[in-house]
Amino acid sequence: MAGILKDEFRIRENIPTTISRQAQAYLQGTRVADLDPSRPDWPEVVKATYKLYAQLNTELKVKYVQNLDELSIAGVPVSVITPRNYDKANDARAICYMHGGAYVLFNPQNTYGTWAPLACASGLKIYAVDYRLAPQYPYPAAPDDCFQVYREMIKQYAPESLGIFGDSAGGALALVTALRAHKEGMPLPAALALFSPATDVTKTGDTYYTNEGLDIVIHYERNLLKPIEAYTVGHDPRDPQISPIYADFPPGLPPTMILSGTRDLLLSCCVRLYRAMKKAGNTVELNLWEGMWHDHIGFPDMPETDEAFTDMAAFFRLHLK
Repeated sequence: MAGILKDEFRIRENIPTTISRQAQAYLQGTRVADLDPSRPDWPEVVKATYKLYAQLNTELKVKYVQNLDELSIAGVPVSVITPRNYDKANDARAICYMHGGAYVLFNPQNTYGTWAPLACASGLKIYAVDYRLAPQYPYPAAPDDCFQVYREMIKQYAPESLGIFGDSAGGALALVTALRAHKEGMPLPAALALFSPATDVTKTGDTYYTNEGLDIVIHYERNLLKPIEAYTVGHDPRDPQISPIYADFPPGLPPTMILSGTRDLLLSCCVRLYRAMKKAGNTVELNLWEGMWHDHIGFPDMPETDEAFTDMAAFFRLHLK
């Protein structure tokens, strides 16, 4: 209990004045949630979590979505958003999305806040992969699902017209998908946008320690350790298909935007990925926000969130042909 109180005290004793009023309010009022998929009542915890998000996601759907289609691609459920401002001139272009949730939570239907605004900002359809979750389906279920969807999507869309976007665990899955496509000699997507990607699940990197107690979304011991154990069971967490920072990065990967904030517990994951991709000769940019925590795009009504979607939309419009 003392550790929890110390972390929450640290968060609220360090509210920067250099961020928006809305962001300051989130720092004041948000508590880090605990996640333990080994709990016997885990299915009930998941249901309760989804119920908390239900009203917000209904509002976001009304605000951003013109059409929502539920498909099966390569046997994997996929949700497709057509944004309210959609122009049929964009029919040949699309984005494939992998959601976050520490590999144990969420699906496209309750994460509208992290992808529906991008659909409107970019004017593009977004295909969100409903990949299988641990603990029921540990590694390699999630990356296999994402890869199979990508392999089918490049039959419908030219690779140079298809982007991939992922946040948190989904950011790692997006990167793993591109690396696997490269390894298998498949065409690569036109661009990657990775928001707070979980590229190293081993608590390796400076900000796992320096940002502990400053990030209002994640804390390694409280809500990452148990999900990671449930996901990686029987596998080395340094496997590049789990922690892609340990991959051998080839040149010729798609142009990549990595996004994070100075309070993100996974900021070091992002910085290390930026350096690794740059050293390999790839086109990559690191886009950072002052005072922002892990995956802050999930927090609506902040200027910082709006800017992030604007930046990613411009990035995809630039690179998708």
